[in-house]
Amino acid sequence: MTTEEMAIAALKTLPISKQQIVLDLIESLRREAQKGQVVNQSNHDENGWGVGFFDRTAGALAVDPLIRYPQGELEFREILE
Repeated sequence: MTTEEMAIAALKTLPISKQQIVLDLIESLRREAQKGQVVNQSNHDENGWGVGFFDRTAGALAVDPLIRYPQGELEFREILE
């Protein structure tokens, strides 16, 4: 018996309400798998990042770096009891 045949046989033993839950799960898994295929077919790596993204952005702030300004003095507050 194939996996598909076992799944169909198991599905038939469930009440209709439970069958719908299983079908919803299968549909969700199918959509997730399709998203993975779209990502792989487009110019994205296996993690979903655009191919060459880090090569293009590494060092992008070298000319105009972020500046962390002085934070000032820490405010001391009354201790609550």
